[in-house]
Amino acid sequence: MGGQVIQVHSYQQWNQYMQQSCSCVCTPPVIVFFADRCCAASCTMEQTFVNLASTYSTLTFLRVEVQEQMGIVNANCLNQTPTFLFFKGGKRVDTVIGAIPAQLQQTVQRHSVCQIHQTPHISCPIRAVPACPIHRGRAY
Repeated sequence: MGGQVIQVHSYQQWNQYMQQSCSCVCTPPVIVFFADRCCAASCTMEQTFVNLASTYSTLTFLRVEVQEQMGIVNANCLNQTPTFLFFKGGKRVDTVIGAIPAQLQQTVQRHSVCQIHQTPHISCPIRAVPACPIHRGRAY
């Protein structure tokens, strides 16, 4: 999404991003930062998340303010901030809990490469096809 963090303002917007994500191993995840502006640990991780979005500009980075989006928080059974969830095809594939920049960095790095070809998602040979070959018709 161009190296930016997208603030999720509604459950409808959340659903759009979850529906757009593809579950194939060749496609990157949607990475979501569940933050609370009243939480010191969340504030500590804010710049780390922004930096990761800039570094991995081909990945989608979302931010959910927990006090404003309790429906999304409850749907994902969250009870702690900061929490970082990784989604593919609308399903959770990984989680990082707490203010641990190195762990978040490692997890983003691991998900930034195609699991089949071990190349960055942007240069994966399957991505040359305009639509996912497994989920026909669903564009990347």
